[in-house]
This record gives sequence, structure tokens and C-alpha cells, in this order.
Amino acid sequence: MDIADDYTGYFSNDRVDEVGGDSLFIKVNVTNALGADNLDTSSVSLVIQGVAGGGTFKDSVIAKDKHTYAKYIQGTWWYQEDQSVVSGAYSIEATIKDIWGNEWSAQISYELIVDEYGLEIEFGEGYSSNGQLPKGGKIDYEFIVHNRGNTRDIFEIELDDSDLPSGWDANILSQSTLDLSEGLFGYVQVRVKAPVSASGGSEERITVTVTSSGDSNVNEEVRLETTVRTYGVAFVSPPDEIRIDPENLDIDGYYRFSVNIRNTGSDKDTYKLDATTARSDWTVRVEIGGNEIAALTVGKSRVEEVDIVLRPVNYEDILGEPVGFLLTADSISPGDGSASLSFDIFMEIPLDRITDLSISVDDVLINGKPQTILTAEDLNSAEPIQLQINIHNNGGKATGPFGVKLYLGQLVIDEYRVSQGISGFGVESVILNWENPSPGPSTLKIFVDFEQEVDESNSNRADNFLSLPIFVSEKTTTSSDNDEDDPLLIGPSSIITFSVLVTLSIIYRRRH
Repeated sequence: MDIADDYTGYFSNDRVDEVGGDSLFIKVNVTNALGADNLDTSSVSLVIQGVAGGGTFKDSVIAKDKHTYAKYIQGTWWYQEDQSVVSGAYSIEATIKDIWGNEWSAQISYELIVDEYGLEIEFGEGYSSNGQLPKGGKIDYEFIVHNRGNTRDIFEIELDDSDLPSGWDANILSQSTLDLSEGLFGYVQVRVKAPVSASGGSEERITVTVTSSGDSNVNEEVRLETTVRTYGVAFVSPPDEIRIDPENLDIDGYYRFSVNIRNTGSDKDTYKLDATTARSDWTVRVEIGGNEIAALTVGKSRVEEVDIVLRPVNYEDILGEPVGFLLTADSISPGDGSASLSFDIFMEIPLDRITDLSISVDDVLINGKPQTILTAEDLNSAEPIQLQINIHNNGGKATGPFGVKLYLGQLVIDEYRVSQGISGFGVESVILNWENPSPGPSTLKIFVDFEQEVDESNSNRADNFLSLPIFVSEKTTTSSDNDEDDPLLIGPSSIITFSVLVTLSIIYRRRH
């Protein structure tokens, strides 16, 4: 008896599109070497070595006549229904008995190629497994499923959103299955929605599982993490104040300075910008690269510089006075990021180019004493009251001539003319007298440059005036007791004192 083991043409590996429908058709030639018709066709079998149960044949193994002394043993092995069958060489044992019960068998080797299932997950350009959404917003995820097997496969898509809090929603936008031929790919789209009540910065996860229908052991899990966007904005290293020299305005009267804006939120954001000043007649705008903007988009953790373009007008009378400036940046809806920047703007001419006259109570001596240490006995109605005043020019520009007046109520009781003016950052000493003081409380007023002869800004004139409340005691003097009772008469007479002080004042002015 001869069973051919060197003829492979009797094998047909039928790999079909139907999932699980692949099979190997086996046909073996059996010949009686003696030419006798003595084979028992009911005794044939096919066994796959190394496969549990010898392989699944579903009663397909039969014997068919080739001619009188030769038969075919044939059958179909449904190898996809057996476990652990992979591509490789398999030994197939064919067996038949003769009518006397003798068993004849042979083993034939066959290199089987079976369907192999595989998949690969890939995120395309612009997509990833991590995303952000605003409160009450949504985000769409997309990834690619590649069929890396050697046959057609149907991939099942399942979504697990059991970990999402109440109010959240997730669903698959694409089909729940992907039917892909070998080497092709398909797309899976998933949408996640957050409620308006979601907390900024919170993170939620869902899982999408892709499973091969051909082999359930071939599967991939895709974890999609969604973060509720946080919004924030800050001004980086802003100025404490801005001081503008009018000479630094451009030819059109504009002044420019820069402000840096940082995005402190968790994603790119767009901010509405608004700049104002306390002066309604001043104009102000925000620019980038010379173009006016009303909104600015800033990437996550990035800083953008904007230019503030200011046109101050009618500032001559407010030199040195603060003007409030306000810049706000607010996230556009639905964002809630917000920041404001405020500081004062000063229009001022540098000191070395201005005149600035000033007097203070610390610069005044009354009868040779500071006002703070005067006693009731220092001033009396029997003696003239003398005031020595140091007038300062706090600017670097010399003044022209100006007057100094001493008032009692509306009455000018003395005045002095500073005919040479005061040099830059200089001081001039002036003496004024109240020749006939009245007893009781009085308020003396000193006005420096009351006629405004000096080129001085109005904002600097506030310290050109001084009010001195004093008390003059009443005292009667006689020729017999003047030398004993009047302490103000000790030493040189008032006329001599006045002459000396005037002389000193003239010398001081000439030196300066």
C-alpha cells in the first residue's frame, strides 16, 4: 500500500473574506501496489499532529475512488476553529485500512499560512490623547486604526465612560466597527462634553477599546484625558509710573511705552484689551507692530509685548501732577481670565530746565527764632516784628526779578524786590518787617512772586505761599524801665539790626 507524501498539489488553503471562514483542503492519493481492490474506504482519517483533537474537520474526511486499486483521502481542516494555530509547518497523518484490518498511514508536511490579526493606533497631525475644553464646552478626539494583520479584519470600537462625573458626556461619532482590508486604516472620532459647572483644572478620563473580530486577544486601549481649561493673564514687570518730558513726544505729539502680557492659563487664550486715562481729552490706544489692536492671542505660558500709544494734550497747567492710567485684559467668552494694570502718568519737565520757587515754615525766622520755639514773651506790640525768609529755586533754570510781599489780612505791610532773581538751585534771603504789630493773635501771609513774573508752572506755585499764625503780647514801655524790663531791647536797636541784615542780604545776593 502506498500513500503519496511528496505531492503538494492536493492542498488548497482557502483564505476567504468571511471572518473565521478559512480552511485547508487536503487530498491524499492512496494506491494498492499490488493492484488489488482491497481498501476499506470507511476507515480513512486525517490527523493534524500537535493540534488538540487532531484538528477540526467537521466530518469532511472521506475516501473517493481514483480507479480500481487507488483512492483519494480528502477532507477540509477548519483550522481557525482550533486553538493556537499559527503560520508554520504542520505534519498531517493520513490513515486507511484494508479489508483485512491492516492499517496503512503516512505523514505529509505542509507549510500553512493562516490569517494573522494585528492593529496599530496612531494619532494624526493636530490630535493627541490629551485635550482641553472650556466649561460647558466640547472637544473632539480622533485617532487612526491600522490593520496590521495579513487579512481583512473587522475592528469593534467600545467606549468606557464610567469614570466621568455627573453632567459629563462622551460618545463615538464614527461607526462602532471598522471593516478594514489588509494594510488599510480607518478613523475613530470621539466627542467629550463638560458641563458649565465643571471645575477649572479638573481632569477626566475615558477609555476606547479597539478589538479584532478575528482574534479577540488582539486589542488596544486608548485612554483619552480631558482637562477643563483654566484661564489667567498677568502683566509682567509693569512700570510703577510713567514720567514724560514733553520734549520726548514725537512730531505728532505721541508718546509710546511697552507692556508685557503673560498667559497664565492652561491653554492658548485671546484677551480683549482696553486702555484709558483719567483725562478724557487724552487719546490712548494699544498697538503691535504699528497696528492698533483690540484683542491679543497669547499661547500657553507665553509673553507678548504690546505698545501703549498716548497723546497727552493741555498738560501745561498740570505739569508734575499725576494722571491715572488703566489697562485691562479680559479673556473672551467663555474664558474668565482677567487682569488690570494701573499707575500714574506725570507730564514733567526735568528740574534742570525749570524754575520752581518755594518757601516753607522751616525757612522762616521770626525775630531770629523758628516759629516752633516762639514764646508769648518773644513778640510784643511795642517792638517791630522781623521775618527772615530763605526763598529756594528748586529748578536748574535761573529766575528773573520778582517780588515778595507780607500781608496782614488784605493789607500789604511790607514787600521786597529780588531784583537779581535766583540762580538755578539757588537760595535768596529776604527780610520783611511788621513795624507796628497789633497785640493778640494774627496771621501773617507771605507771597512769593504774587504777580507771577517768573516763568513757573502753575502746578509748582502751590509752595509760593506761606501762612504764619502768631500771637503778639501787649506791653507798655517807658523810658525808665525799658532797659530793665524789655528783653527784646537787649543788644543793638532794631534799626541797627535791620541795617545789618539788609547789608548781609545784599552781600549774599552778590555772591550768588
